[in-house]
Amino acid sequence: MRSDYEYLKKLVDNLIEPGSKLKIEDRSSLNDYFYFLTLEGLEDEQKGIEIFEVYTKLVNYCEEKKIKFYVGFFFSLSELLTVKYRIGGKGLTADKSMSKDEWEKRFETTKKRLNL
Repeated sequence: MRSDYEYLKKLVDNLIEPGSKLKIEDRSSLNDYFYFLTLEGLEDEQKGIEIFEVYTKLVNYCEEKKIKFYVGFFFSLSELLTVKYRIGGKGLTADKSMSKDEWEKRFETTKKRLNL
C-alpha cells in the first residue's frame, strides 16, 4: 500500500471536499485504506514510523482545513503507532515499553483513583 504524503493527501481531499457527492461505500473504502495502512505499520516498525510521520502531516493539513473529524482520525491512528513503537518519546512511557499486564495494573490504580 502506498503511504507517501502526496498520495494520502489526495485521498483525504476526496474525503473532505465540501459538497462531495462521494458515495458512502467509497467514503468507507477510503477510511478503510487508512485502517489497513495502520495495521501494516503495526507489523513493520520502519513502515510504522514512516506512516506516523505522514499522519502527523495529515493532522496538520486537516487542522488547516478545519476538518476536526479527520484531525482526530489521523491523530488517533498515529497514537496507535506511537504506543507500539514509542515514537518521539510519546506513548505510554517515554523511556521504556510497557506490557499489557503492566498497563492493566496501572489502569486498576487509575480506576480506583477515579472511583470507576
